[in-house]
Amino acid sequence: MTAEAHRSFGPYQIKSSLGSGGMGEVFLAEDPRLRRNVAIKILPATLSNDSGRRARFLNEARAVSALHHQHIVTIFDVGTEAGVDFLVMEYVEGRTLREVMSRHPMPTRAALDVAAQVASGLAAAHAAGIVHRDIKPENIMVARDGAAKILDYGLAKLTENEVHTNIETDVQLTRPGVVVGTVAYMSPEQIEGKPVDHRSDIYSLAVVLREMLTGRTPQQPQEEKIAALSPRVREILDRALAHEPIDRYQHAGDMLLDLRRAMSTPDLPSTDRVQRRGSLLVAMLIAAAIIGVTTAIVLTRRATVPTPKSRMTFVPLTSDPGYEGEPTFSPDGQTIAYVSDRTGNLEIFLKQISGGPEINLTNDPADDVQPAFSADGKQIAFVSTRRSENQLVFRNPTISEIGGDIWVMPAFGGAPRRIVERGNFPAWAPDGSAIIFVRGPWLGQRIYRVAPTGGDTTPLPITVAPVKPLFMTHPSFSPDGKWITFDTQQPENIYVVASQGGRAVAVAHGSDPAWMPDSRSIVYSDLEPGRNSTLSRVPITVDGTAAGPSEPLTSGRGEDKAPAIARDGKSLVYGAQSVAFNIERIRFDPDRGQTIGTPEPITHGNEVNPFFSVSPDGRAVVFESTRGLRASLWRQDIDTGAVTQLAGDDRNTFAAPDCSPDGKQIAFTRATPEGQREIWVMSSDGGNPRFVAPTGGFPSWTPDGRGIAFSDFEHRSVRVLELSTKATRVLANEGSLRPLQKFSADGKWMVYQAISERGVIEVRVVSTNSTRSRVLVSDSRDNMHPFFSADDK
Repeated sequence: MTAEAHRSFGPYQIKSSLGSGGMGEVFLAEDPRLRRNVAIKILPATLSNDSGRRARFLNEARAVSALHHQHIVTIFDVGTEAGVDFLVMEYVEGRTLREVMSRHPMPTRAALDVAAQVASGLAAAHAAGIVHRDIKPENIMVARDGAAKILDYGLAKLTENEVHTNIETDVQLTRPGVVVGTVAYMSPEQIEGKPVDHRSDIYSLAVVLREMLTGRTPQQPQEEKIAALSPRVREILDRALAHEPIDRYQHAGDMLLDLRRAMSTPDLPSTDRVQRRGSLLVAMLIAAAIIGVTTAIVLTRRATVPTPKSRMTFVPLTSDPGYEGEPTFSPDGQTIAYVSDRTGNLEIFLKQISGGPEINLTNDPADDVQPAFSADGKQIAFVSTRRSENQLVFRNPTISEIGGDIWVMPAFGGAPRRIVERGNFPAWAPDGSAIIFVRGPWLGQRIYRVAPTGGDTTPLPITVAPVKPLFMTHPSFSPDGKWITFDTQQPENIYVVASQGGRAVAVAHGSDPAWMPDSRSIVYSDLEPGRNSTLSRVPITVDGTAAGPSEPLTSGRGEDKAPAIARDGKSLVYGAQSVAFNIERIRFDPDRGQTIGTPEPITHGNEVNPFFSVSPDGRAVVFESTRGLRASLWRQDIDTGAVTQLAGDDRNTFAAPDCSPDGKQIAFTRATPEGQREIWVMSSDGGNPRFVAPTGGFPSWTPDGRGIAFSDFEHRSVRVLELSTKATRVLANEGSLRPLQKFSADGKWMVYQAISERGVIEVRVVSTNSTRSRVLVSDSRDNMHPFFSADDK
């Protein structure tokens, strides 16, 4: 059958042929009702004429159409036209993975990313009882935005009884668009004609991953290429390619988690650097744009309270792409509530540890986050933006979302009720008599107490000294009710304080604290250098101080966040998280104040690259990155993508670079292990670093290149350093300053950000000849990262 012979199927108008093969022909068509392109697959007559096969195909097509997963090509419709059966599918504008590979090895992170996306789709399908049985590069589409999608669900199962007679062994495409099967991607049990299950798909995916990494087909020698891979990647391949299904990953979600962790491994080959070319753009945006956040809920089990020597079993509980986190245990340890964005917004789901269907508890168009089970397990406190003026804000990559109101709902579904306006991180008292939560502006947050039924809120008299923290988050009562733990940002510490209030004592450097059931230790995300935000446990004395050094519990390469411990102390659940902040560029029309087109990535990967500076000639970007033990400074050529490290060591933190107007020097902040922040200058190639000013951060060159403005944290001001005389003067001291300031091109004005009286970030401008500032932007939202256009308008 050809497109010329049949111009339509139902309402779908054939436009052109996309390809053909043993399982049918594929056409590009248009759905005139929705004005969208679709792909139509026509079943061969040999299958359509078999009523049994036809019925099985239609049943499976309906099952797959219900998956609605972003990494599985969606089936829109099935039908029959003139005795010919057809499938209507999502049309993916891109290339097959076979075409992407083109017989060359893919960059390691790119290959792992594609495999992780496919594993995510397989995990969803396997959970629905559907096995693909024909995973190969031709059945994986890679869209223009890099999204991978699995093709041909439902078709492979039709040929399961013909495994010995209908296998095509030609790996090459015989002509453009031809889709062929190949024995080389099948699991041993599938080749032998034995019953297969979801573990066969895992084996096939590993064969595809191996080919992506080596650039060689399964029939070609691969050993030399495989030996050059990192140990972590080889371990994934070895496990997934085990001959016996029992020795492989037992779930695609397990493989997905390992792939995500491998993607954050710092020792991937240097050839993994991505080369990019593109035209220079008018302006560069966006600093600290969140490009990717992936999380998964992980369960660990043990026989006793955890120690480094305890035997722990790690079981991924969730595997959807996107965000899954903030778990909370029910008192019996059999159920967790957690947050997921799988519906397009943030919802709270209920999941049984033993398995079974999950329940969307909140099911509301608003965002619902930060769930907390009550001590009796009957209620869940949570934060929601429903009917609220306080929308969620992710202020930086190291803290949880802030915004919304506090609500309480029945644990297994029911009408929720709002008990507090403006509040976050609710936590129950052990006896259920109260809920504590955090409220307040930047540099002014406090922990409050309220009854579960609502009413008056009472601030707890807690003192944090000597430094007032930027934020306070994640408070919780100890199980015996004597203590409260919480974490702060700037400084990033875990504190313990008496439950009635008092002076808080720092017990660890980290975030996301959770009490063990005996109230004698705290599990937390460890921010010490080398710990990479994995989980540790610090013992606590009866006086609420640290009883000794912390002990590591997990050793992943990602970030382990939001631990929750079952009441019996035998199970711990947490979010395994990977956050990437990358730099993008986009055209900008300063006259209209509008961006033009779509953003194009500059940096890639899973690092956090929050602050950057573009060279005056627009050919390079210098940026701060969290790769390694501490933040360091890097330079990337925009045209070639070549990356060079400029500054960094295992002791100090290097941050906030700014290129000089002539492009010959770079100013930056260096923070010592003792917390001292200093201003340094180095050559544009990283040479000749030299100290220029103490107690400062976030430098910004004056337009004439003779001075550097910086934030004086001790005096809450912006000062200007004259490089020739080393003299400094105050330029701005109005408002509660936050770092980041930029000069106009003529040097007459400086714009900066400050905290308003309402506790949100506002934008101010000041003349360089005066300290009197005026407010440019101030409303109920945070307004940050200001800079002038090139023409100062």
